[in-house]
Amino acid sequence: EAAAGTTELNDYTLVRSDGCTDTNGLNRGETGTCELRNTLKPKLTVNKVCQPAGDAGKFVLSVNGTSKEVACGGSLEVRVSPATYTVSESAGTGTNLADYETTINGACDSAGRVTLSYGDSKTCTVTNKRKPVLTVTKACPNGKQSLGDRFEVVLNGTRTGRILDCGQSTTF
Repeated sequence: EAAAGTTELNDYTLVRSDGCTDTNGLNRGETGTCELRNTLKPKLTVNKVCQPAGDAGKFVLSVNGTSKEVACGGSLEVRVSPATYTVSESAGTGTNLADYETTINGACDSAGRVTLSYGDSKTCTVTNKRKPVLTVTKACPNGKQSLGDRFEVVLNGTRTGRILDCGQSTTF
């Protein structure tokens, strides 16, 4: 068989009946039956959502070895054989995953696992929320009292070990 129209044969599992494997062919007067059974493979769609929505991050979505770099709002779609798969992501061009909190949900569990059977069409969503950035700048409007004056940043009551001189900044 060959694909026609918009059909992609790779989207199907093909099973041939015994009559399709006879290498001797048919003799005159014989009748044969050959059945080609195409079963549509399960479809998995992985959507990328970012918060805030206009985030410029790029991410590589993966499903067991099939990968695609997408921007926020993009997706990866695969047709696979029935089995359990794992959805994951890695940093795309110019993106640092440490800048985000990541969750996976939808048809996937929180670890990105999803089980697909024939006839399934499931969707998983990978959401990246950009972590807030805090910049602390030490201002000394009257200048330093002595040359050795330095200041340690304390964040939520915890000493951070980050020492600032007048006019210096640090980012969390």
